[in-house]
Amino acid sequence: MKIRRRVAERALSDALSFLRSGGGDVAIFDATNVTLERRHMIHQRVTEEAGYLCLFIESFCDDEARISYIIAAAVAAAGRC
Repeated sequence: MKIRRRVAERALSDALSFLRSGGGDVAIFDATNVTLERRHMIHQRVTEEAGYLCLFIESFCDDEARISYIIAAAVAAAGRC
């Protein structure tokens, strides 16, 4: 889990650098932000450290076929890394 956290922190740093450099007005940080601790860290860095607004968007899927497809695709992709 430490590796995932470090990767997420680096990706967030990249997103904030993109905004600071004037590369755009919006950055989408798509990651596994399921814990309150992770969301707090993201919100704190985005709002307090960088001075930007932060919005979390949730999606929910209860379609068993779609879930199975997504899991199979993720497993297949992980095997190619």
